[in-house]
Amino acid sequence: FDRSLGLRLGRIRSSYGFYNETRDIPHTRTGVVMPQAVYFDMTRNSFYSADGVEFFGSYDLSGEPLAFQLFLSQPVADKDELEEASQLSPSKLKGDRSLLAKIIYGEEFDGWRASITYFKPEYEVSVEFPAGDDPLLMIVEPDASFYSENIVTSLEYNQFQWSVTFEYLRHKFQTNIPALASEAVNDFYEEAYYLQSVYRFDEFWEMYARYEQTKLRGSSDPKSSFDDANFGLAFRPDENWLLRAEIHYIEGYSRLFSRDNSISDEQDPYWTAVLFQLAYRW
Repeated sequence: FDRSLGLRLGRIRSSYGFYNETRDIPHTRTGVVMPQAVYFDMTRNSFYSADGVEFFGSYDLSGEPLAFQLFLSQPVADKDELEEASQLSPSKLKGDRSLLAKIIYGEEFDGWRASITYFKPEYEVSVEFPAGDDPLLMIVEPDASFYSENIVTSLEYNQFQWSVTFEYLRHKFQTNIPALASEAVNDFYEEAYYLQSVYRFDEFWEMYARYEQTKLRGSSDPKSSFDDANFGLAFRPDENWLLRAEIHYIEGYSRLFSRDNSISDEQDPYWTAVLFQLAYRW
């Protein structure tokens, strides 16, 4: 078979970048946590899957598969995640519609593969916020909307003992709320990327090094960036067990949930995280 065409209906995992579909399975990812530059956990539920219909297909092009996916869905409306990401406090939140389109060339087992993903979930919200300096005077927007537009460019080279992966994200929130649009919220966009190298000593041991960076363009807030240099080591004694350890040297806080982390302007932007993982599959 040199070509295929198919259709899926139901709750489907979003094929966002190279690794979103398998991000919850420790044995299929590199590191204890995913690269937060692209696969940010602060919107994990909103980006992981949705209810809808997906068209997919592939064609053998000079011995390598050229594949596409087109996913139309109603996005998951996780209030905590979207309130954090959009900086809105909606009294009503509903997923409206979502489009994910992806094209990928090459296989993940040997040699090069590349892909580009476009993902745009849209939401309906009801919000209220102070009008000017008077905290008692509120503006109510009962039928507002906002959307998140994401473009991920992915490139990877695989060999039996080593792999190199690079993914770049351009990400933007936009809203139709006039009071917020007047504050140039729509001029902010996020650029993020990571570069990762994995070396497999043998069937039991592997190590990786990764650098990732996130910047919010158009914002001077020091809390709107995230730079992370991290290193890890994994041991797989058999096909079921996995042990990992990794260390992160981080500058910035933009990939942390503010509800879980009290962040002030006086805090040192440089911090360190040491993570351990023990996983078993059957």
